[in-house]
Amino acid sequence: QNPYAPCDIGFQLSFCAVLGVQASVALTRWEEAHIPGQDADGWQAQLRRAGLTVLSTVQTAALASLATLPVLVAQGLTTSGVGVLANLLTVWMLQPALGLVVLALQIVAIPLAIAAPLAHMASFLLAVWLRIFYALASWCAALPLARLYLPREYTLLVLVLLGILALVYYAAGRF
Repeated sequence: QNPYAPCDIGFQLSFCAVLGVQASVALTRWEEAHIPGQDADGWQAQLRRAGLTVLSTVQTAALASLATLPVLVAQGLTTSGVGVLANLLTVWMLQPALGLVVLALQIVAIPLAIAAPLAHMASFLLAVWLRIFYALASWCAALPLARLYLPREYTLLVLVLLGILALVYYAAGRF
């Protein structure tokens, strides 16, 4: 409904991050199909599957961060050298936080005398959880490489050249 929505930096960053996550999903599917020993049983196969899970998590954070880099550079903003680390440390905490919010809201809806203390307890747990989340995010923001300024024209040129190189390798069947 708003023709200027794609011009909004929040929309652009969200769109690019989703593209990075989708690229990670496609890469994970390819790895699962082409890395031998996925269907085997035993501790070695379980270790291999655990390694692929960790690899998938890291590559999702890395590709989402990398996909947003052109938008950040084009807008003249800084980027983070610790974005992947921050994502790995904090993103998993969002689902339990949302679960605590839903739990507190469901408890409040119960018309019993015991509901209020339970809702307060759920709210307290959520507050502690979010305090830990905030501490981790603040620690990552204080790291030395947390803010990187990249020269706009040079960085965009390098990204375009890397994109062209990736397309050439993909067209040659070596990607």
